Amino acid sequence: MNENINKYRELLIDDCALLPELLRKVWGIESDKKFWKWKYFLPPFEAAGWIVEDVEKKIAAFTGYWARNTKLGGRETNLLMLADVMAAPEQRGGIVYAMISGHIKKLLEERLVFGFTNEVSHNLFKMTMQNFVMIEEHIPIYTLPINAGIYIDFHIYAKKAVGAISGFLIKCLLHLSKEKTIHVEPVEQIGEEFEQLWENVKQEYYAIQNRGKKFLKWRYLESPYRKYQIWRAKKDSVLVGYLVTTIKDEPEIRRGFIVDWLVSKKNRNVFTEMVRTSLLWMIQNNVDVVETWMPAHEKDWRNILRQLFFLKNRRTRGFLLGGSHSDAGGHRLKMDDFFFTIGDSDYLCALNTGKL
Repeated sequence: MNENINKYRELLIDDCALLPELLRKVWGIESDKKFWKWKYFLPPFEAAGWIVEDVEKKIAAFTGYWARNTKLGGRETNLLMLADVMAAPEQRGGIVYAMISGHIKKLLEERLVFGFTNEVSHNLFKMTMQNFVMIEEHIPIYTLPINAGIYIDFHIYAKKAVGAISGFLIKCLLHLSKEKTIHVEPVEQIGEEFEQLWENVKQEYYAIQNRGKKFLKWRYLESPYRKYQIWRAKKDSVLVGYLVTTIKDEPEIRRGFIVDWLVSKKNRNVFTEMVRTSLLWMIQNNVDVVETWMPAHEKDWRNILRQLFFLKNRRTRGFLLGGSHSDAGGHRLKMDDFFFTIGDSDYLCALNTGKL
């Protein structure tokens, strides 16, 4: 047994001031206690975490999950997402690994648990889940290169010229595709109309996580670091869809993301207009490339992205779902049952620095 380990305990609000040091050690990302309080103590759903503490009462490792309300078949349940799994480099392996993996296995015995894994953690998740794995997929990433100059290795002036030409052409083509009967505008408040939209649209999906008013407000308006832009689509003065975007500055590139959306499958033109409008806004904000996740079975939305010049990227994001059972009706869950976006993960929660 590792004599440096003191105990394994539940996350307390005072730990929010200590977790930034662990995140910096593991991922090189800066945060503060406000971020951790928002992530685990302010959500409008169950959230919890477990601390591995060393003898000096410093945090050696941490696991945390969100339990969002999910429409699953004909019922609602709380589907667990592993939002954080990290251990200080000097504490990895041995008793720390046993504690973390043991806790995750206990969750899997009782609940359905999923995670959006990176390349490093994907195999670790599989090893931990072992016989519990129900779905293992890689999510395609779709990319729109607005500034094509970033992809060529020419003289700096040639790169700028290519980028200016590609951005101008895309902007012109987007202006040509406007749907005049649909009005899309940015909003900074979430009203009851968003709750009604969620109630109307959720029935079209077998498995979809709650996108009601309280979730949207917490996730996109109250995020302590990242600035999100919510777009509202109306037709005949009725809310028919929303879409969320954000911009992330990286070394030598400005990356835009289509983070989340909700719209009836019957209103494909609404989705098209929301994407078109948000792309024009990102072009105005000097974004070089725009990305979004698109599960392979979402053919309708994927085809619209292709019509708007998005290309399937080779890079993928891992997805794993595990548990000791299927859903309550005995239905064996498959990837085609699920609707999710980047907004269902914690991929874009932190600062515009580091790896997130």
